[in-house]
Amino acid sequence: MNIPEILNSKYLKLCKYYKGEKNNPYKPSSLEGKFWHGEMMFCTTVHDPEKWVKDAKEIRSRLSQDKLAFANQFSDEQFAMIIFTEELFLKWCPYDDTEWIFQY
Repeated sequence: MNIPEILNSKYLKLCKYYKGEKNNPYKPSSLEGKFWHGEMMFCTTVHDPEKWVKDAKEIRSRLSQDKLAFANQFSDEQFAMIIFTEELFLKWCPYDDTEWIFQY
């Protein structure tokens, strides 16, 4: 495996953008770059991914119809990575619009 060592390698196969690279192959400010970063952080830093899966299931149960249609395109594990990515960017850019997350 590439460095950093992938903690959650079972999630790596679910990633759309991150494939274990050390460096982001996309422009960091692009949608692909943001999604790559979120997936990379999920796979390399999350110590309890099942907590995120549980949270994703809970969030899915409360979504409006249009957002539920988006969420239902993904497995619980993939949706957990999407939720993680959104939370990651909200933490560091709390005033930014995260509607881009629906373009995953």
